[in-house]
Amino acid sequence: MPGRPESPWRKAYRALRANPESSPWSERRELAASVREALSSGAKVAEVLPLLNLLAADPKPEVRKEVAELLVLLPEGDFAQLAAVLADD
Repeated sequence: MPGRPESPWRKAYRALRANPESSPWSERRELAASVREALSSGAKVAEVLPLLNLLAADPKPEVRKEVAELLVLLPEGDFAQLAAVLADD
């Protein structure tokens, strides 16, 4: 019996973790925006949190801005964790 298919968030996380430059910054910004849309539609935070942590530390401010804009969609503990990463901006 085959295992559960890997989520697109997990795939993106693995790709970015292996090679942060695997996609242009504009695609990483779009990825963060798509996470925001998914969270607004009821996606589970646990599914996207590892990816958000990577994107919150992205070298491009445009990517980090997208992450900052979705903080209000997160539970308090996750909000505080990501806000701390972004606080150095």
